[in-house]
Amino acid sequence: MSRSGSRTKLGSSKKKGKGSKNNEPEEDEGPAEITVPQLEWMILSEEATKELAELEVEEVSNKLARVLSMSRPEEDLREAALLDYFVSGYWFAAREEGLSDVQVSAFITILHTLLDNLKSKQLSLEENILAFKEMVAAVGNPPSPVVPNPLKCFTMETGLFTLRYLKSSLFQHYSLFHYLLSEEQEEEIIIQNLIVNVPPDPTTLCPPPLEEAVTLDLYQRCISPPPPPPPEEQADEEDVTDNSEVPEVSEGVRQMKVSAEELKLVMEDIAKMKLTSYKEEMSQKLKRKEEVMLTRLSKLENKLT
Repeated sequence: MSRSGSRTKLGSSKKKGKGSKNNEPEEDEGPAEITVPQLEWMILSEEATKELAELEVEEVSNKLARVLSMSRPEEDLREAALLDYFVSGYWFAAREEGLSDVQVSAFITILHTLLDNLKSKQLSLEENILAFKEMVAAVGNPPSPVVPNPLKCFTMETGLFTLRYLKSSLFQHYSLFHYLLSEEQEEEIIIQNLIVNVPPDPTTLCPPPLEEAVTLDLYQRCISPPPPPPPEEQADEEDVTDNSEVPEVSEGVRQMKVSAEELKLVMEDIAKMKLTSYKEEMSQKLKRKEEVMLTRLSKLENKLT
C-alpha cells in the first residue's frame, strides 16, 4: 500500500495580536491523523465471511470461486491453483487459528493484494515484501498521525501469524507463483478412438436363430414367416375361391396341390423312417450296456469265488 493517495494536514501556528484577550500563549495544532481504507470486507464481505464459517471444504471452494470471479477452475489450471491457495489460507486462518470474521476478511485481502501485485504490477519479491511491510507497519502500535494503519483489526499476534504464513507459502515459492501468473499455459488436445457397440436394429432378428443353424440372410429369405398382410389384402384373400392358385413361395418353384391323404401318407413314411433309425440306435445302445453289465457281474463273481 502506497501513501501517495493520503495527505497530511499540518497545523499552522497563528500569533495573536497585542490586543488579544488575556494574552494567552499561542498553541500549535498537531498534525491530523491520516485516514486510510481498512482492508477488511474488501474481498470477502461480512455476509460472505459468516456464510463460509458454516460450510465444508468443498462448499468453501465453490463459494470462494464465486467471490473471486473464477469461472472455470475445473478446467483452467491457473484458476485451480489460485483457488486452492485461497481455500488453504482461509481454512488455516479461520478454522485452525480461529481468527475472527473481520481478521479473516483482512487476511484474504492481504493474500489477494500481494498476488495482484505479482500478476498486474510484476513486483519483485523484495518490492512485494516492502508492500506487505507497509500494510502491517502500524499493527500493534497506538494510533499515530504519521504512520497509517489499514489493519486496525489485527493484533501483534495476528500480524506475526500472517508473516509466518506468507513466508512459508507465497514468499518461499515466489518464483513458482510468478511463473504461474505470467506464463501462458500450453493447450493439450488428447484424441482417443473408441469402439462403441450400439444396439441392433429392432426390426431385424438378432441374434440369428440358433435352432436352424443357418445364417440370418437365409433365414429371412426362406424360413422366416412373411409379415402379416395389410387389411385390404386380407379381405381380398378371403374372397378367393378354393380353386384359386396358391402364391408361389420362392421364385422359380411351381406350387403343387397336395391333398390331405397324400400329406398324411408322406408324414407316416417320414415317421417310420425316423422311428426305425431311432429303434436301431437304441437297440445298439442297449446291447452295449448289457455287455458292460455282464462284464462287471463276471468280475464280481470271480472276486467272490
